[in-house]
Amino acid sequence: MKDRKSVKLLVIALMLAFMLFLPAVLAETDDSGTYTDQGTATIQGDEVLPYYIHLAEDGGIHYKITSDRPIDVYLMDSENYEAFTSGNDYYYDHRQVDVTYAEYTINEPAGDYYILIQSNGTYTSTVDYYVEFGPDVGGLGDLFNGDGGMFGLLAGSMCIVWIVLLIIEILIIRWVYKDAKRRGKSGGLWALIVLFTGLLGIIIWLLVRPPIQPPMGYGAYPPQQQYYQQQPPPQQYYQQPPPPQQQYYPPQDDPYRRP
Repeated sequence: MKDRKSVKLLVIALMLAFMLFLPAVLAETDDSGTYTDQGTATIQGDEVLPYYIHLAEDGGIHYKITSDRPIDVYLMDSENYEAFTSGNDYYYDHRQVDVTYAEYTINEPAGDYYILIQSNGTYTSTVDYYVEFGPDVGGLGDLFNGDGGMFGLLAGSMCIVWIVLLIIEILIIRWVYKDAKRRGKSGGLWALIVLFTGLLGIIIWLLVRPPIQPPMGYGAYPPQQQYYQQQPPPQQYYQQPPPPQQQYYPPQDDPYRRP
């Protein structure tokens, strides 16, 4: 009964692995909407350099900016950009102040956005920038930044699928190891076979594994060696010795008598 339960658990684990892996394999990725740009710009003191981004559909924004002098970097939507240029109150999606290197990844809904690069003093700054945005940009990176959502989780589903598959593979190898030892086979050898051959090794093991030998019942054990005690010799009863015979004395006139 326990063995049948183990087989069922193995089949369920394999089905779960295929259910998680198949959507990631069949998913089609379209990179046609991804846009990248890089270049160098010079910013005068207190000047603001806006970089315009248009997301035609929900996607991600990723940028890396380096400068020879400290700068401020803002990311905001078009509505808050208009408030910023008008001198009104505004909100930003992300900000890094007084830095010479800024890098960030975030997922946003479709719309217009701006990256604002501002010199942090009266000096002139030389800025190198790299910007990438589109439906296939982003993923788990914005989860670490704290601004991701469900879209970021789905974008990093491939990584999660591989982690789940790795855990399932470890559990399957552990089960094969224990099952082989329980059936009198080399658990380490079969665990290595499954590790290097994957699903093929599991199928081979399920086909060739021997049955579990049931425990031997009463009377099925080999006869034990019997030890027989040596019988003592029969008891000897004491018998009186025969009476001594009288010594023979030949007659005096016996010619053969010894002198």
